[in-house]
Amino acid sequence: MSSDDVMQEGPVLAIGNEFTTVWVRKIRTRNGERLEIHTPDQQATIRIDPMQLEALSSLSPEGISRLFSS
Repeated sequence: MSSDDVMQEGPVLAIGNEFTTVWVRKIRTRNGERLEIHTPDQQATIRIDPMQLEALSSLSPEGISRLFSS
């Protein structure tokens, strides 16, 4: 995982199943706290701020599925 602009890192939590594995951790940047999600198979990382997490948490599982089907 990239450490650019990261001032503090939390422990990495791995979540996986037979299809994929993701790593998540809380980080602190100059712009505040973020949830960092990393997929080691694809070498892709996203950092989500609290407002984005709040919006995501208000979606139903069906709503999240619609995001990926677009």
